Amino acid sequence: MAFVDRISGKVKHRHTLFAQILYTTLAFILMVYLSYLYTSSIVNKSLTRYAQSTFSFAQERIGTSIKDSKIIVGSYARTISGMIQRGYSMRDLHSYVQEMSSFIRGNELQTIGANMVYLVVEDELGKPILLCDTHDDIPCVHSPLERPWYELAVNSDGSVIETHPYMCKITKQLVVTFAQAIYDSEGNRLGIVGIDVRVAEIGKDIIEIALDRDGYGILFDNNLNIIAHNNKDFIGVNLRDPMIPLSVHADAIEAGIDVFDEPFANWQGTKVVAIVRELPNGWYLALLTPSNPYYQSITRMMYILCVFGLALAAFLIMILINLDNKRSRADKESKQKSVFLANMSHEIRTPMNAIIGMTTIGKTANDLKRKDHCFAKIEEASNHLLGVINDILDISRIEANKVELSVAEFDLRQMVKRVTSIMNCRFEENNQSFITDIDDSIPDTLMGDDLRLAQVLTNLLGNATKFTPKRGEIKLTVRQIESDDEQCTIEVAVSDTGIGISAQQQQHLFQSFKQAESGTARKYGGTGLGLAISKGIIELMGGEVWIESEIGRGATFAFKVCLEKIPEDAVKAADEEETGKNIGILSGKRVLLAEDTEINYEILTALLEPTHMNIDWAENGEEAVRKFTESHGEYDIVLMDIQMPMMDGYEATRRIRASDVPGAKAIPIIAMTANVFREDIERCLESGMNDHLGKPVDYNAVITKLHDYLQTG
Repeated sequence: MAFVDRISGKVKHRHTLFAQILYTTLAFILMVYLSYLYTSSIVNKSLTRYAQSTFSFAQERIGTSIKDSKIIVGSYARTISGMIQRGYSMRDLHSYVQEMSSFIRGNELQTIGANMVYLVVEDELGKPILLCDTHDDIPCVHSPLERPWYELAVNSDGSVIETHPYMCKITKQLVVTFAQAIYDSEGNRLGIVGIDVRVAEIGKDIIEIALDRDGYGILFDNNLNIIAHNNKDFIGVNLRDPMIPLSVHADAIEAGIDVFDEPFANWQGTKVVAIVRELPNGWYLALLTPSNPYYQSITRMMYILCVFGLALAAFLIMILINLDNKRSRADKESKQKSVFLANMSHEIRTPMNAIIGMTTIGKTANDLKRKDHCFAKIEEASNHLLGVINDILDISRIEANKVELSVAEFDLRQMVKRVTSIMNCRFEENNQSFITDIDDSIPDTLMGDDLRLAQVLTNLLGNATKFTPKRGEIKLTVRQIESDDEQCTIEVAVSDTGIGISAQQQQHLFQSFKQAESGTARKYGGTGLGLAISKGIIELMGGEVWIESEIGRGATFAFKVCLEKIPEDAVKAADEEETGKNIGILSGKRVLLAEDTEINYEILTALLEPTHMNIDWAENGEEAVRKFTESHGEYDIVLMDIQMPMMDGYEATRRIRASDVPGAKAIPIIAMTANVFREDIERCLESGMNDHLGKPVDYNAVITKLHDYLQTG
């Protein structure tokens, strides 16, 4: 029975496999068919995009020629007007016309196809005289009344007119004339100037346009006369002429219907695909490409898809065998994701547990020291939780390319000192030796984003103390590796005597949500985002970050950035200005706080209590506008929340600025909101606010902003 069961099981297994093969084969057939349809659509869309770009080129080319020609006519008209009003003779004017003709035929203006210059003036009897450069006699043998542009220019309002393409009787070339009537200050017509532009030059690039091998372009005027064609015998012939193969589409073209993907045989007998569209100036452009390469590419793609489908079917058994391996890998990735989510949950819940627990203990504690201890632990856990949230926000903004640097003057040594002073407590807790070595040649003041640099340095030092055992050593080295009069390159290295990192682990160490190994988060904690954030920040500054490490021999994380130097006199001036700040200027100042959350009002009131400022609370934007209006300009500054009921902070700011209250235009309005992204800050400034403060509120940042805007009050 066992043997029979084994055989039955194998047959059943094969039956399932055969069903899978049949199902997959049918799926491949359907895939080939749908792929053929999809590929046809892609080729068609590709041709459409190519045609669109070609039409754009033609439009730009023709538009540029017309614009340049009008500019030349306008300049020419101003010169002639001045000459006539200053009393130049007919012969002088004729000489200038000839000089102008020679000039426009020069190399610089040859690209627009300028060919001939005209000037029409009236003699003593009021008869129009045509001056051009083809005859030495005055007047020219050709009457201006015979010119197609004369009446258009006479009847215009003094603007530059443009004719339809026509055959010039003088040059025997197809041209477009740009002409302008000249008037004096009293409105009397002084004459008419004109310039011929050869249509052949405009259409030169057009007829050479090719969507594929042996393709070409055809240009028609407003009346469907051919003005550019690779067969010169067709130039001047109307599209409706039966000798023109494209005449079968003349009705559709004249009706304003775009012709697309229409096959027919061209004048050479080649099967082509035509695309015709009207240009903005009323002309028409036709693009012709041989149909064989166009359709053969689709057929060839179908054959390729069939071969590819058969190849996939042939390897089906191997795919099915490897299916379990792929499923295993997917399970492993899912497990890694679950591990990371569990780790992130742990990182967030741990400080939250401390905050909630210490709050409960502090509420019931009678001993003041115990309450202070609880508050200290709450502050510590809150800062940790804020750090985790900031890491998540930073990495998301870095990956979305939305991080912007805030470049300002800063003291590199002071920045390093601030970071190391914060980290010293962790070094002492772990009984670790910490050494700092800063190059004396580094300038005292540099230009850069010191907050972001401090963030990177904190990440690297925190990483080092986390993976360095007790009584281990951590060393911070800051040195200048390059320098000139304007910039210097700084290299920062953090070395430790920790567990080390293998070469394989180093390959994905700077990736988001990655740690050296799966047990790292469980053993050492952390989100696995710090190094990825640090790498993104340094690369945003134009620098680079790297690691040197071996298992059991510690690690060195290093980065280098190029920072701008600050002249010494500028640094001294800034120091003197900072020294002159009056720390007591906030006392007695009136503050209007627009904030819909009462606890935030209580927090800010408690924080600013030592400043002795008078704080007036408005629970929404509408109340803030009302209180400001009723105060008659007695407020010194406004702190504005953004998301409030009744009226938000943006609208409240706009209404305050638009009010007639004294000082409404100048009073400092600072946003105080949890909306802290760059686009949020920009929107605050656009609504009329002066500055921005983010929540959670930083006491030092609030005091600094108040000093900055009230020190001159």
